[in-house]
Amino acid sequence: MRTSALALLALLAFAALLAPVRATEDVDEVDDEDSSDFADRAFLIVRRVVADKRPIQGKTTTVTVELYNAGSTSALEVKAVESKWPEPFFSVSGDLSASYESIPAGATVRFTYQVTAQEAGPYQHPPTQVSYQAVEDDEDSVKSTSSAYLYFVTSTLVDEWKFKALELGSKLTGGNINTVSGWKWSVFAVAAALIAYYGHQSYLSVQDASKTKRRQRALEELQAMDSKSK
Repeated sequence: MRTSALALLALLAFAALLAPVRATEDVDEVDDEDSSDFADRAFLIVRRVVADKRPIQGKTTTVTVELYNAGSTSALEVKAVESKWPEPFFSVSGDLSASYESIPAGATVRFTYQVTAQEAGPYQHPPTQVSYQAVEDDEDSVKSTSSAYLYFVTSTLVDEWKFKALELGSKLTGGNINTVSGWKWSVFAVAAALIAYYGHQSYLSVQDASKTKRRQRALEELQAMDSKSK
């Protein structure tokens, strides 16, 4: 009887050890299936690029919208719609939307339009909205995605000259001075150094003149004493 009880306990313990292993295997199989399903889809990444690093007020610049398929199958029936730019602060020319029958895996497509800022200052443009069919044989697999906000900062012509002057100054100083405040302190430091230098030179000149006068006076006194002794 005691032997049977021990055998039963041993079987139960062995079954308990096998149960977690079996559960882990089931979870791994589910994960593999999910990964396989996701791998057989298109996956679009959207981004926008402004041609000019610093757009200038009144000058036209180009905005490029890029759609990259990072998935393993083609994206079908792709529709990209760009948000409208607010008037009268911006004037726009060109199409703000584009359609593509298919974007193959690993491919990038682009469309462009032109923007002219009428006023200087910062502006955040809303994202580009994109919809597409992610699975080739499944018309219900429509997905949507969007770009990030576009941070658009418009400068005046005077600001552009200032930026170029700062860039040139940064190159000349090895990147040590690259801000307006840094240049102001540098000018103050140079001016103080020049004042100190020329002040010291003036002091030395006065000292030399004073010594020269004392020598001249001493010589005159010696000559006078020598004349009296004769």
